[in-house]
Formats: sequence, structure tokens, C-alpha cells
Amino acid sequence: MLDNSLKDRGFTTKRVSNEIFNIEQKVFAKPHNYGVIEQAVSDANKLFYLQINNKSQVIGYAGLIITPDFNDIWSIAVDPKWQHLGFGYKLMNWILTISKNKKVFLEVDINNYKAINLYKDFGFVIIDKRQNYFATGVPAFIMTKTC
Repeated sequence: MLDNSLKDRGFTTKRVSNEIFNIEQKVFAKPHNYGVIEQAVSDANKLFYLQINNKSQVIGYAGLIITPDFNDIWSIAVDPKWQHLGFGYKLMNWILTISKNKKVFLEVDINNYKAINLYKDFGFVIIDKRQNYFATGVPAFIMTKTC
């Protein structure tokens, strides 16, 4: 499902899916395939937000799984050309605003130190480790925070 601000700007499920797919191709060793992304963007239990620069280019996104008791970060990424400029922080602020009064969970590649540090900056703590979590066979840390 699209964040209302995206709907108001005329973004469609197809355009959002394309934008997320393009960013994932640049950021992740094993990105989601297009069908998985399109299904996630259409899912009423998932909410997506895009970070857009002043030229109306999509430079990052966040996807959040919404449940009554907690939220789970489905995925978050910023185009490499736009990293280290505060956009990851803006996306995290959106996630935490949406998740007010809830626990938020995420899984992160144990070797993705930049992401782990970003999450720690926002008060997330590591609570567990899952072996072979990602398609690459890499384990993941499970992190959480109560908003």
C-alpha cells in the first residue's frame, strides 16, 4: 500500500514497484525480484514511502509491515549516489513516526555495519541472530526498538 503522500503526488503501484526495484538492483547483492516487490507494494498490510529529491527523482524507499501489535521493516534503501546525505535518517524518522507506541523489528545483514550503526543511532538493539537468513546465505541480526 502506498503512503498517502505518494498517492497525492500521482504515484501508482507500478511506478513505486519500478523505483524500488531499480534501487534494490544498485544496493543489494541479492535484491528482491520484481514480482515480490510488486506484491509487497500492493499488500494492504505493508506501507511504502519514497524519498524524493528536489528534482522529483526517487532516491530511496522504506517498506514497513504493519500489524496491530508491532511493525517490521520490510526493507529500506537509499540509492548509492545519495547515501551519506541524511536520507536514511529521514526514512527512519518516517518509520518511527508511523510506528508510534509500537515495537519495531528488523533483520539486517551482520556485515552491513553502516545499516547496523544507523539503526543503533535510532535506539535499536540486537536481540538475536538468524543463520542463513538472506538469499546469499549470510546471517542476520534481529534488532528491535519500542517507539
